[in-house]
This record gives sequence, structure tokens and C-alpha cells, in this order.
Amino acid sequence: MTTTVPSSSRRPLVLVHGLWDTPHLFRRLVRRLEVHHIPLLVPHLPHRLGRIPLRTLAEQLDDHIRERWGDDVEVDLLGFSMGGIIGRVWLQQLGGARRTRRFVSVGSPQRGTITAQWIPSWLLAGLADMKRGSPLLRSLNADLQELQRLD
Repeated sequence: MTTTVPSSSRRPLVLVHGLWDTPHLFRRLVRRLEVHHIPLLVPHLPHRLGRIPLRTLAEQLDDHIRERWGDDVEVDLLGFSMGGIIGRVWLQQLGGARRTRRFVSVGSPQRGTITAQWIPSWLLAGLADMKRGSPLLRSLNADLQELQRLD
């Protein structure tokens, strides 16, 4: 996990990696942001090649954010690929939207991916969460109210 101490003038940024990634994915971005003294959190969310449900990974993300900054610090969130869906679960189902100013989702299958259609949930629950029409994605896309106030 990579972190820096937040300054009073900079909102912390949380970077969430995707399925085949680790926090190492963001190494160049982290170097550039650290020069500008942007407080960062780049947690490792071990997904066990897609076995871990995305809700569980969002709960781990919540634990990392609370451990680093408590409950009151407003953050920005960037999720890459599967990390964008994990971010949405955190925002919409775990109360993260109340403390988030901006959300950026890069290359995330927000409506699902056809490549996950054949995957059984009993084997790879996290991957199955990304099926088109999965219960998780249906619930996220059915109520976008929590996302309305975010940039």
C-alpha cells in the first residue's frame, strides 16, 4: 500500500487496481502525483484471480480508507477496470459517496462484460459479478442516486 500524508489544501486520491493488476499498475502515476504533494492511497486488494466477490473487495477498500483517514476526510476515487466497479460498490452500497468529491472510472465494465458470461459464481465470484446482468451490476445500475452529487 502506498500512502502520503494529506495536506490541508489537497484532497486525498484513492487509486483502485483491476483484476489482473496490483498497486504496481499505478507506479508512474504515483510518482507524478507525489511531486505535486497529492495525498495518495493505493491499497492492494487481493482478488485471488477473481474468486473474491466484489462486495468483499469494496469492504476491504473501505477498511483501508478508514484506517488511513478515518471517517471524515473527503476523497477522490479512481478505479481502473474491475477497480471501477469495486469503487461503485463502495460509493453506492457502503456509504462512500458521502465522503467522495470525484469518481473516475477508467475502462470499467459498468454494464458487465460478455467475457465473464460463462463463469460460474461458485468458482469465481468476483468475475461472475462482472457478468452482463449480474445481480451486483443490476443493483448498482438500478439506483444511481448516490452518484448524482459526485463529479
